Amino acid sequence: MLHKILIANRGEIAARIIRTCKKMGIQTVVVYSEADATAPFVSQADEAYLLGAARVDESYMNMDKIFEIAAKAKVDAIHPGYGFFSEHAGFAATCRDKGFVFIGPSAAIIEKWAIRYKQESSCSLLGYQLYQVRKRRLQVRKKPFPMQSKLATL
Repeated sequence: MLHKILIANRGEIAARIIRTCKKMGIQTVVVYSEADATAPFVSQADEAYLLGAARVDESYMNMDKIFEIAAKAKVDAIHPGYGFFSEHAGFAATCRDKGFVFIGPSAAIIEKWAIRYKQESSCSLLGYQLYQVRKRRLQVRKKPFPMQSKLATL
């Protein structure tokens, strides 16, 4: 059972996670930038720590600072929310390596998503149209003839 989590996100996303954690009896820690100091999610959490300047790359994308705060706050887990580090395999792996539970898919799964995304993007850039034929298989078409290709699957 998790007792205390750090939410590595902001705004309404953080607020929703906080509300759910409160219902589950889990303490919450949020991180925030200077620009978000007066945002509602900061006061809704049990603990709040300043990450840095208003710029996202100096605050919410500062992985080292997030892990420093997680250790200081003695959290069990880190919830990435949506965006930022939610699809960052390196962040998920570092959570595990530093002894924190990553609330999300494993680094291996996130890496597979990235491979599939790159394949789909490549097809699109080459002028192919992708059609969902059935679960986990896409039909790829480029005039004048259709072809079928199975992209990487999870």
